[in-house]
Amino acid sequence: MLYIERIKRAGRVTFIGFLPFIVVYYTLGLSPAVLSGIGAVHTYFVTSKGFNRRRVVLRTVKLILGINLAVLLALLTMGGVFPLLTITFLFVGVVTFFSFEEYLGGFMAHRPILLIYLLSLSNKSLASSLTNMAGVSIGIILSVMTPQILWAADPDKIMRGLVEDYLDKILGEVMSYKSKKNTSKVREETRASYQKFLGEFYKSSYGPLLSTSHGRDLFDFALALHNYIECIRRDFNRDKITSEKLLRSETFIKGLKKLKGTSEAYPELENTLEKILVDKKIDLIAPRDSGSSPYHPSSKNYFLWLKRALNPHSARFRYAMKMSIVVTLGVFLAREYSLEKSIWLPTTMLVLTLPYSKDTRRKTINRIAGTLLGILLASIVIPLIETNTLKAVLAISSFFPAFFFLGVNYPVMVMFTTLSTILMTISYLSPEAVYLQRGFYTILAGVIVVVAEYLFLDREHMGIKIRLIAMFKNDLLILRRIDGLHREEKREHIDDLLLKGYLYRELLMRRVKEIDNTQYQRIIRGSGIFMDKLMFLYSEFKNQSLSEIHIEDLRIMEEFLEAYISFIERGEKEKLSLILNKILEDLEWKERSTVEISELLNHFMEGAKE
Repeated sequence: MLYIERIKRAGRVTFIGFLPFIVVYYTLGLSPAVLSGIGAVHTYFVTSKGFNRRRVVLRTVKLILGINLAVLLALLTMGGVFPLLTITFLFVGVVTFFSFEEYLGGFMAHRPILLIYLLSLSNKSLASSLTNMAGVSIGIILSVMTPQILWAADPDKIMRGLVEDYLDKILGEVMSYKSKKNTSKVREETRASYQKFLGEFYKSSYGPLLSTSHGRDLFDFALALHNYIECIRRDFNRDKITSEKLLRSETFIKGLKKLKGTSEAYPELENTLEKILVDKKIDLIAPRDSGSSPYHPSSKNYFLWLKRALNPHSARFRYAMKMSIVVTLGVFLAREYSLEKSIWLPTTMLVLTLPYSKDTRRKTINRIAGTLLGILLASIVIPLIETNTLKAVLAISSFFPAFFFLGVNYPVMVMFTTLSTILMTISYLSPEAVYLQRGFYTILAGVIVVVAEYLFLDREHMGIKIRLIAMFKNDLLILRRIDGLHREEKREHIDDLLLKGYLYRELLMRRVKEIDNTQYQRIIRGSGIFMDKLMFLYSEFKNQSLSEIHIEDLRIMEEFLEAYISFIERGEKEKLSLILNKILEDLEWKERSTVEISELLNHFMEGAKE
């Protein structure tokens, strides 16, 4: 099933890039056709993660304006080296600075704008610039319209449909408990529906970073539904649920599906979770501003936001500066030592430069490996192909496997894009020259980017990382103390450790807000929920109410936190992945877990994503 989805995605992306290329090629020529295809593919990735039509339209308009501005600015660089470097430095910095949250949301809004700018530096006249602008605009518009027409890709409807499907599955599960038929099968179908919703939520801008208020309401409603059905499952497994209660739950869920109006229409609600569900459903019905986002500052707070963002320790500011210097250096070297295809140097540096050191180093290594593999593959394939027509067909066809491996295996993806690039270049350069230049520029770009990463290493960032590790070690100590005291049946208080845990979070959050480090803010917010869970377990311990399920929670959290600390200290992801898979996939564990434990760690893990 997973491979089928990848094949569909690869086919769609290839088609989206190929369609405007053909249209523009036969109307405006080769150069604007290439830019049109590049703009179309990047636009698809940006807009396909839009929350609703309004946000998709806004992103599309921003891209058209940004890319057309990039083409015009590239024309102004013809006056000499000084205007070239000045415009490049300022334009790259500004675009990157104001697109930083887009990067964190999982897509690169600045990349297509800057890539088109670099590729437009070869324009020699206003006419060619206007032609390129028209070609790119056509590519963007076709990229947005094609999914809407062919695949009805309205993300708002998709997510609503997934929530409605989950609600239907919950109703079916309750009815299966009533009839005591196929309970295991129906339960797994319900869980699969919930996992599908989470997968779609986190891989798109429905995720917590860029989600709108309506998106967060959808997530809260789905999470409340999950908690509700988990309570029913737990009671069913313990034979503590009656047929009357199941009938009442069935009636409640059917009413929830048809709910319109206010909670006063449901005076028979008897537990808090049902009231929460009704309130969440009412929130979904109520009209909301679908474009709002906590990561886009209001005009009232704009200057405060800008002041924080311009701090030298701000991840946004440092990324913009790093990108400006690296790309400008690449443009200077390409201009000063103008060999064939020297533009590959700054474009590769643009792709490799990322906000965080780990990402940059990992991508650089993978990029070099993929490029060398692509050169090796090209040296084997090209001698076997005699006609230019076959070479062109293979060049275009190579994009399909490249998109198939996109997000799955970066070196393999780069291998196929390198093959395609070489096949399109050997029509006017010898294969040996292309191999040499492609490999040389990639390695040189990687070296420069890694050196720049070291020079821009944020010492403040390292200090926060040390304090963050100390905070998590304090959490781990709390877990071990509760576990140890419970085993020894002692009644000692650990209020000082709990107080230290809350103080750690308050002070760290204050500091990371000052330097505008969004990644650490995510981690600390997630750990706040973790801390509340620790407080709950300690409260149960003091009241002598720790059950076996609570003890299991405590130990799995302890195991998880040990792996998480190793991940932050040494970047060891293997153990962390094993723990997370155990929590999320082990069916026996799910049967014994408390309602919120898997969501708790899932939310906590959001901070680990770089």
